[in-house]
Amino acid sequence: MRLRMLIEMHGRSIDMALDWLGPLLPPTDGPQPEGDDHDPRLLFSMIAIATGNLDLRDLVERLADRLSPFRRIESRVFTNLHVEMAALRAAAFSGATRDFRRLSLAYHRRRAAHVADLAWQRARSALNHTLP
Repeated sequence: MRLRMLIEMHGRSIDMALDWLGPLLPPTDGPQPEGDDHDPRLLFSMIAIATGNLDLRDLVERLADRLSPFRRIESRVFTNLHVEMAALRAAAFSGATRDFRRLSLAYHRRRAAHVADLAWQRARSALNHTLP
């Protein structure tokens, strides 16, 4: 299914970014970037941007654009999204590359395992918006 392929491509792109980065985002005690803590787009984009590779950044952001409609309805399929994102953000901003890689792999695998549920919820959402 196309959605599974997009999820896997996004995960592999993030993994590649981590390989190029070496240490993850610099550890910080200060405030983290503002944004929706439940939306991984900002966090994954920051990692791609930190590589300095504009093509990789563009790839990650284009994949995020394609995945965006599914991310908006993830709360209908998954519980504890805020816990998952908090763990990803904490690993990223602590500089824990190994932890972030493990969490990112789990994040992408979780979604790939529920492609049918995500596609169903997305179709249902689209149908509800077209009905009078």
